[in-house]
Amino acid sequence: MSDRRSRVTIREIRDLLQMIRDRHNAAKPLSPAEEVALLRRKAEVLSRIAADSDDLAAHEAAREACAELGAAIKRHLSGGAA
Repeated sequence: MSDRRSRVTIREIRDLLQMIRDRHNAAKPLSPAEEVALLRRKAEVLSRIAADSDDLAAHEAAREACAELGAAIKRHLSGGAA
């Protein structure tokens, strides 16, 4: 069996976009745990897209998403505000 992760499906992209829309339309801010979960999913999907691409923009988007996740985790662990 290959160690390579599977390609991102349309359903995964749809689900990620729905999570982002829900966050945007939410009446109250996300909890730190919800923010980390959303950013983890975003980073995972964009990283998988970049893994299958030679597009430098795809790789940059994945790096930015991973950095955003790292910052959110750091804030969450330190108890800081967004």
